[in-house]
Amino acid sequence: MKIAVCDDDKYSLNETINLLKQYNQISKFELDVIGFNNGDDMIESLKKHGDCQIYILDIIMKEKNGIQIAEILRKLKYNGEIIFLTNSNAFAAESYNVGAFNYILKPLDKNKLFDILDTAIKKIEQKQSSFIVISTKSGLCKLPLDDIVYAEKFGRIIRYHCKNDVVIDSLTLKTNFKEANAILLQNNKFSLCGASFVINLECVTNIQGQTLTLYNKEKLTIPRNISTSFKSLWGKYWLNEV
Repeated sequence: MKIAVCDDDKYSLNETINLLKQYNQISKFELDVIGFNNGDDMIESLKKHGDCQIYILDIIMKEKNGIQIAEILRKLKYNGEIIFLTNSNAFAAESYNVGAFNYILKPLDKNKLFDILDTAIKKIEQKQSSFIVISTKSGLCKLPLDDIVYAEKFGRIIRYHCKNDVVIDSLTLKTNFKEANAILLQNNKFSLCGASFVINLECVTNIQGQTLTLYNKEKLTIPRNISTSFKSLWGKYWLNEV
């Protein structure tokens, strides 16, 4: 489990790394932790060595702040869970816009950090084991649920829009759209949106009227009669109420 920590305050950076070492000793997980004093160094390292499973980012830094770094991570298609560290809860909205897993107020509380790490790692393990199998013209395709941004009814097939701009088409539907997506809808992060969309709530960053904005800036228009209820469901999901 690779964890990157970015904080321009040397004392805070060392404190976080030391707590992660303590967590490593008492948990069943093997952690590979690396620290950075600024976001540019971290990004350059990722380009050479690949994505991490968890990013712990201080929000308030002199150069690029944690939100800006997170935006770059998402733009580069790095999908690790992001945990923000901050002295203020004023950045909650911005943290959701980059799909942050959680944020922790400083000074760090060890038990709070450990609880959040437990939950984040559990989520990562679930991601790695959760997938659907799609019948396509090229054969069977095993698709992780976390890769799916949304599925849409496209003529007589289902078109799966995935991260990294991947699009996968199913074979001709033999049942209705909702039944065909039953496995997706068993997962509470997916929601049926009208008769033609199943949307990953984690990939929605904003809702204005009938317009959904996704993490990659793509916009979808949903039916007027469900826009209010969908926005309510999306809010409850991020508040862990569904």
